[in-house]
Amino acid sequence: MVDREELELILKKFPWKGKIVNLREDGILQDLIIKDGVVGCIINVSEDNSDFIKGIDSALQEEISKIKNVSSVNVVFTSLKESDAIKAKLSVPGVKKVILVSSGKGGVGKSTIAFWLALALKKQGLKVGLLDADIYGPSLPTMTSYYHKPEMVGDKMIPHDFRGVSVNSIGYLIPEEKALVWRGPMLIKALHQLIVNTNWGELDFLILDMPPGTGDIHLTLCEKYKIDGVLIVSTPHELATADVSRVVDMYKKFSLPILGIIKNMSYVEIGGEKKYIFGAGEVLSSYSSRAEIPIIEEISIDQNMSSFSAKDFAVPETIKNIAKEILFLVWNS
Repeated sequence: MVDREELELILKKFPWKGKIVNLREDGILQDLIIKDGVVGCIINVSEDNSDFIKGIDSALQEEISKIKNVSSVNVVFTSLKESDAIKAKLSVPGVKKVILVSSGKGGVGKSTIAFWLALALKKQGLKVGLLDADIYGPSLPTMTSYYHKPEMVGDKMIPHDFRGVSVNSIGYLIPEEKALVWRGPMLIKALHQLIVNTNWGELDFLILDMPPGTGDIHLTLCEKYKIDGVLIVSTPHELATADVSRVVDMYKKFSLPILGIIKNMSYVEIGGEKKYIFGAGEVLSSYSSRAEIPIIEEISIDQNMSSFSAKDFAVPETIKNIAKEILFLVWNS
């Protein structure tokens, strides 16, 4: 665990350009995110301090990396003028709308929801892509049963076609049994290449299956790319809800639109009776109300949804409802 007191001391007594600067009180540090050894620093940039803070990112990374249990440091610059920051963000060439499917905790079915959502949007007659942004734990190779590298045309990867959905994943580029042992900068480079070095063609929607947590991948996407909406997936369990609140807080700091929450694996139906094995979800419902983020759909534990060897891939009605809601919320915005 990262020692927050030691980190705060560095931030309050930071040696910079011959001075001792209190990054907290001087308004330079907007926010600090600590998660699983990853430290994210959000730095304010204004007309008054832009010259002074040039190069502070590398100095911060060097100092904070000395703290025990810090695995990586990501420094994000954000303008105090939100409209300027939004204008500066990158769009994915050829893609009209980018949607993140995210969760604070692993194992809540986020990748499964992203997979089915892409198929559901495709069945609406839209052109859809699905990018597996979970560099450490890619799921798409298993879901699609594709394990070979994409074709290269020039310097661009041609995404695999899975039932009309364009798909790409780091899992297609490395042997199935190999573990990735990359640090933050290599993760960011790999993600950027998957996004911009894939020839997506013309897409209505690009769905990004995000890794769990609030690490480097999340911060980079929030900082650099134009995101049209975030869909949060959680089980009803109290522990999962605690992580949802953290990941939502991160997205709100970047002013990303939170489209809603999917209450996944909510119950199992036995003999016509619903069994709430993770609890009825009162804590998640209460959080949803306080945060003013709607619960879009409640999904049961359904073996058909996790059976990726099925021949017809019939989209469940609950997923169709989510797709319709996404279209309503973002298509004309």
